[in-house]
Amino acid sequence: MNYESHIKKNNLRRLVKNKKYDVVIDFDMGLSKYIKMIDVDKKIAWVHASIKNWYERESRIARLGKRLQQYDNIVTICDEMKEETANLFPFLRNKLLRIYNPFNFSRILDLSEEKVENKYYENDFIIAIARLTTHQKDFLTLIKGFKRVKELTKISEKLYILGDGPDREKIEKMIKDENMEKDIILLGSVKNPYPWLKKAKLFVHSSKYEGFGLVLVEALILNKKVISSACPTGPKEILENGKIGNLYEVGDYEKLAYYIVESLKNDNIDEELIKKEIQKFNKEVVIKEYEKLILE
Repeated sequence: MNYESHIKKNNLRRLVKNKKYDVVIDFDMGLSKYIKMIDVDKKIAWVHASIKNWYERESRIARLGKRLQQYDNIVTICDEMKEETANLFPFLRNKLLRIYNPFNFSRILDLSEEKVENKYYENDFIIAIARLTTHQKDFLTLIKGFKRVKELTKISEKLYILGDGPDREKIEKMIKDENMEKDIILLGSVKNPYPWLKKAKLFVHSSKYEGFGLVLVEALILNKKVISSACPTGPKEILENGKIGNLYEVGDYEKLAYYIVESLKNDNIDEELIKKEIQKFNKEVVIKEYEKLILE
């Protein structure tokens, strides 16, 4: 045990000594090493990402499976993640359930009305919002896909990428290598991305894998056309397998380019269908599922 773990364990021991709890919610599985120390009637763990992609090493995955056996319920945040976890740990299948992340629709809509004073905001643009990391996000496909769009058409729209992260320089080099510096702009972190998302012609999401893909739901709340890689886990489920958004296979920049071109040609969307399909993410719906899980 390292020094940090020793301190954490001692602090937890002081916290739980001679105490009885009704429910403990381990929201990031950080308690899994120490959950046996807690006197509690119900233990709930939350899984927020694809375990197979996040942990990678088989030894770590196996160790996590053993620790998760200690919980009464294990919540995953989409059905695909639930099934992946069940396939990894068949002995946990009866403990697994799915509860989506809750979204405050009215807050997102209100924030999208905020005024933006930025020279780039005045242009016509397509938008991507992502942490600048090449391990999880597929920026190369995004860049090559947009370059192909420019080769196929004479569109004036730029591609704006909102977000920051450790691989900014690497991504800047990708853009430069494809001679796309004038057409793809890294805008960095933006405190309120919703006005940008609302004004964009369409939203593009390019990932190798996801925890869920929260920004996809946010784009749908703002009635945006959405194009996403069909990566695990989340996008296929959010977009109803292509019913309310376009899906392309990870790495297929030609298909991505095709969907961008077609979406710019025809910007009609079925707002009523989208509104209906995304209600399952509404906080009022999800909170009832939280209450059921904790109180029953």
